[in-house]
Amino acid sequence: MNQEFLRHLTHDNRKQLLPMLHRTFDAFAFILLFNSNNEFDYANENFIHATGYTMNNLIANDYNCVTRLFKEDEFKNLTDTLKEQGAWKGHLHLIKKDGGSLWMDVTAFCFHNKDNEISQYVLVGNDITEYKKAIEIKQMFLANMSHELRTPLHGILGIISLMKDSLLTEEQVTYLSHLENAGTMLTKMVDDLIDLNKIETGQLKIERKEFCPADIIEQIPIMFSDLIKSKGLVYQTIISSNLPHKLIGDPFRLKQILLQLVENSINYTDSGTVKLEAEMVYEGTNNYIVQFKVSDSGIGIPREKLDFILEKFNQAHMDYSRPIGGAGLGLTIAKNVIEAQGGRFLINSEEDKGTTVSFSLNFSKYIEELSDIAALNNSEEIVNIKVLIAEDTELNQIVFRKQMQKMGFGYDFAENGQVAIEKLQTGKFDIILMDMHMPVMDGFEAIKHIRKNMPEPFNSVPIISVSANIMNDTPSLCINAGANDYIPKPFKISELQQKIELLVKNKKQH
Repeated sequence: MNQEFLRHLTHDNRKQLLPMLHRTFDAFAFILLFNSNNEFDYANENFIHATGYTMNNLIANDYNCVTRLFKEDEFKNLTDTLKEQGAWKGHLHLIKKDGGSLWMDVTAFCFHNKDNEISQYVLVGNDITEYKKAIEIKQMFLANMSHELRTPLHGILGIISLMKDSLLTEEQVTYLSHLENAGTMLTKMVDDLIDLNKIETGQLKIERKEFCPADIIEQIPIMFSDLIKSKGLVYQTIISSNLPHKLIGDPFRLKQILLQLVENSINYTDSGTVKLEAEMVYEGTNNYIVQFKVSDSGIGIPREKLDFILEKFNQAHMDYSRPIGGAGLGLTIAKNVIEAQGGRFLINSEEDKGTTVSFSLNFSKYIEELSDIAALNNSEEIVNIKVLIAEDTELNQIVFRKQMQKMGFGYDFAENGQVAIEKLQTGKFDIILMDMHMPVMDGFEAIKHIRKNMPEPFNSVPIISVSANIMNDTPSLCINAGANDYIPKPFKISELQQKIELLVKNKKQH
């Protein structure tokens, strides 16, 4: 077989390939050669067997085109990259003779003739179809787990929030706080597992928008105020005077990192101080580099365990006398999210003395626009809002009812998408809250029907998608279906009110 492979190479290419051939030939499941006209020169038996073709099928004069085996956009990306860079590595979706598909993990390179023109392309790779299927199953499991856990958690945390606003004894407030903390921790563990999966599959998305870094930094201790108070810790926030008021970057990911690191410090500090610092350390023409530092006077980490704790599901003090909550993912996720943004992550620790974690991130400069100023000045109050709520879970209906009453909004319920469509036509609603997973007709189908099949003014009513599924593509799927915004369960009443009022105000202005 080696000799047959060599026979299909040009003389010059054969000289280039021979030294490496003996080391690599048997390491790959698939080998494929094609020329600059995208015509097959050679395919090994593994490739032919897996795709269902014969060599005669592949090189038939009226059908000799390699492009029919690949998706057009993937093949174009492959050849364009090879022309520019000479090499390519990634996953390719291969179309078999029977119309089925398989996935290849491919390394590709090309040969040039004496005129420095590409003469042949070489693809070598392995079948990763089963791996891809396993990833899909894992994604489905995580999506279902997220939805099934976050749906009741939304109801539980919503009821707790409403109860805390009623007349309670000090003891009852304490019990509710414990319940709320437990529910919040469970929600965070689900979120951590989802984020870990995004990191492992390369699906972690980094956004770019304007935000105020000081606002995010000052929100952090509020999230842990009860825990800080119960442990008697001193929490310090130090923001350098040179920190820009606004930056362009990902505020959600920055907050996520800081929450992970501060929570970790609080958990492992029984007395003393937890400190969060932020300072601009470099200013370029169009960018800033900002350094963040989280330090504590806690139990510290033994030097030999510093690498160990950055592995998922690990905690340095698993034998610690007081159990530490969480799944051991905090530092792993923080480090990966930092590095996904091109940042640097450093950790220094001394046992019994404390730990300091620092990281630097690159942000673009923010240039204030007149439209931003105009938006800030336009703040008239929105009143008499009526909301159509499509929600099938009774507990969540109770929560929504109390939240609407608290916000002073009118409301009506629909137990599925079909009923929501019917009620929309008979009532005057300013906005729709659409749960995406309901019986009879789900939220996706209902939104598409409203946007495509209903007349004005019904087809332009603002819609907020509500979902307990927080997988990476859920927000974009909701927006593509026709929703104006998306909010994941569980959420705070203030978040929901802000989104409702903004969309209703924008609708009334146009």
